[in-house]
Amino acid sequence: MKLLEINNELIVNDINKSIDFYKEYFDFKVVEEYGEPVNWVKMQKDECIIMFESYEQICEEIKGYPNNGKNSNLIMFKYEEKDSLLDMYYRFKNNNIKIFSKYNETDYGSVEFGVYDPDGNMILIQG
Repeated sequence: MKLLEINNELIVNDINKSIDFYKEYFDFKVVEEYGEPVNWVKMQKDECIIMFESYEQICEEIKGYPNNGKNSNLIMFKYEEKDSLLDMYYRFKNNNIKIFSKYNETDYGSVEFGVYDPDGNMILIQG
């Protein structure tokens, strides 16, 4: 059986806040959205896709969905080049975006740092 794709769909409390965050800091664009008001969205940057669904909507779709607690999701955004990541890091820092891992050079030659999105999902940024 062939696996066609794996989609990252994050459950969020405020879908518009998530859309704004991923547009502003990662240059994602909305490619699909559903609901009035919007309760599901697919966003794309280059060839990468991420989706968001509102907590209220997922509770309607999946009976017994767990209570909305603290997130422990870790997503890695790997960039082709590392030269502009320091500027990106300071952009997060200067806008008071919560950082869980400071900018550092790894033993294996890349650079990385980590930030939280509006719902507490951890994004490890590496180049």
